[in-house]
Amino acid sequence: MALGLESYSFLLIPSDAHFTIEDDVIDYDGGKKIPFSLVIETMLSLKHVRTYIPSDLTASKSIECYYIYNDNNILVELEVNAGKIEEEGVEEISVRFAVTSTEETSKQAIFICRLLTEQLFMKVIDMRLKKEIDLNNDLEIKKVIERLSLKKKNSTSFTPYPLIVLLLLCIVVNHFLMN
Repeated sequence: MALGLESYSFLLIPSDAHFTIEDDVIDYDGGKKIPFSLVIETMLSLKHVRTYIPSDLTASKSIECYYIYNDNNILVELEVNAGKIEEEGVEEISVRFAVTSTEETSKQAIFICRLLTEQLFMKVIDMRLKKEIDLNNDLEIKKVIERLSLKKKNSTSFTPYPLIVLLLLCIVVNHFLMN
């Protein structure tokens, strides 16, 4: 599951870090880095989370930084430190899923974020909203899930054009076969 532009992403950073987002680039400073081993231990303690190797893994990235939540219905990718192991510790965890995913996937991704933020003392940035989201605010979470559901509906909206073209093609082929 290589997720790129068609993925939805939450970014977890240390709770005491300060951040700004400008032109889709996040910049943050401060914040106590979390030991890599503690992050990995915490992620692997979550049910259905395991290591995996993304199909688009490059030589500059480490396979030790990639994990996936997979319960045979829902896929959520977890990437530590943008794929790089740093001696100082972990300063970010990306939680990603496809924009065409179900509402249950959105809820599970938020649940994973909630567990990780509580155990690792991190906060969550919604990269599409470009702001921090409060996982203890049920109304805010509901709005995020509703927006994600709306995005899915918009991205999978039905357009009759391809069916019309196919129907016309079938009529033309049938006409030639009959003559």
